[in-house]
Order: sequence, then structure tokens, then C-alpha cells
Amino acid sequence: MATATSIQPCNAETHTKFKTLRAMQISVKKCTREGLDAAHRDALDCFAFHANQHGYCYPSNETVLEWCSSGGRPVSERTLHKKVKELTAWGLIERTGKGVISIF
Repeated sequence: MATATSIQPCNAETHTKFKTLRAMQISVKKCTREGLDAAHRDALDCFAFHANQHGYCYPSNETVLEWCSSGGRPVSERTLHKKVKELTAWGLIERTGKGVISIF
């Protein structure tokens, strides 16, 4: 199943779209949200890497799992879903439809 993501600044209060993909990727890398661990950062980085010019991305669960596990820290599908739910609860991402995620 594909996942779409809209990337916005890490600060959940602003909810302003990035002007460029590079700006979005830099913001994701520099995100300092309390509670972010390596799996959260890897998922955000994956979404940012796969985003289109409008800030949406559609990587499959397998793609995100492979991305998150590539750093030598295996991540289960259950853990990934938990991390995505936490990112959503914190306002850093938003699920915008079936298999669609928007990142703030």
C-alpha cells in the first residue's frame, strides 16, 4: 500500500508549506521535537526523501521499513505503525487519506 506525505515545517504550529523540497528536507533533518527517536527521524527522512514538488510522497510500507532498517537498527512493521501514529499525534504528520500522509 502506498503512503502519501505532505511535508511542512517541523514546527506543528505554523503549518506552512515549504517553498522547496530542499528546505523541507533540511527542516526534517534539524527537527528537535522532544521525544523523537531514531525510528521517528528515519521515517520522517524517508517521507522527505520521497516527497514530490507539492510535498506529498507515496512510499510503500516496505519502502519505509527498508529505509528505517538500513541504519543497522531493524524496525518491525508494528513499530513503524506506532511511530507514524506518534508523529501524527504530535502534529508533525497528517494522514490525508487511505495510505496518504502529510508531514508538517
